[in-house]
Amino acid sequence: MRETQDAMRETIQNCFAEMMVTVNGRLDRMQTEINERFAGIEKRLDGIDEQLKEHSEQLFILDRKLTGLALHVENETDKYVQILAENHLTLTEKLNEGVEAHNGNKLYAIKVNFLISRVDRLYDEVEGIKKQMKIRRPGRRSMKALS
Repeated sequence: MRETQDAMRETIQNCFAEMMVTVNGRLDRMQTEINERFAGIEKRLDGIDEQLKEHSEQLFILDRKLTGLALHVENETDKYVQILAENHLTLTEKLNEGVEAHNGNKLYAIKVNFLISRVDRLYDEVEGIKKQMKIRRPGRRSMKALS
């Protein structure tokens, strides 16, 4: 019986050893597969890190360009707004001068029209006087001949 027990023990130990070899083989394959997958993941992450660095550099360059462009536009815009404001002030002053001159011209036009009407009346009166003088003094020279 001891021999049978020893044989069974040996068989069990052999089975256990075979199972351990099989399990160890499977564990080794699984460990290898896991390591390969992690290596692939690490490789992909390295690629993503590289792409992020490139994008970060491109964003930095774009940010500098955009800042430069914004400053350029601001400087040019401010300069031209200042020029426009100065010219607007000058034009407003000239317009005010023109309005004042125009108003003065209107007053002069009214005065001239008034004076023209007075001259016309005086001329009519002078003509009337001339006619009366011709009638009274036929021997005298006429006013037209004098003028």
